[in-house]
Amino acid sequence: MNNLSIRHGLLATLVIFGLMIVFGAVLGVSQLSAASQAAGSVHAVSTRALLINDAYKNMTRVRSALTRAYSSAKASGQVNAEAIASAEKSLGKSKTELDEFEKAAALPQQDASTREQIDEMVALIRRCLDDTYADLQQRGWM
Repeated sequence: MNNLSIRHGLLATLVIFGLMIVFGAVLGVSQLSAASQAAGSVHAVSTRALLINDAYKNMTRVRSALTRAYSSAKASGQVNAEAIASAEKSLGKSKTELDEFEKAAALPQQDASTREQIDEMVALIRRCLDDTYADLQQRGWM
């Protein structure tokens, strides 16, 4: 009878360790799934942040190039064609980045009012860029 209880004890220990392994595996898979979803959310947010940041940097380049063009026009009476070409290139890049940002799907955890505010901001930036481009064309610089 003593051997039988040892055998049952060892078998019970083996079953307990087996259940612990299975439980740990299930817990690990669920945590990997949660981590994957979190990484996807971080990627989506960072992609949008990079697009807006790059659009801002390109708008700053446009402003700098137009300042150079204005300074040369004021000083010599002639427009710096390289500065205008640089401004046009950066303006195009900025518009492309804003287009990509607008096409991006809304984030699941983002509320509707925040998305509306962001869309209004992007529309304002777009109007400023369009007005700048129209003004440059009207002056005959582009």
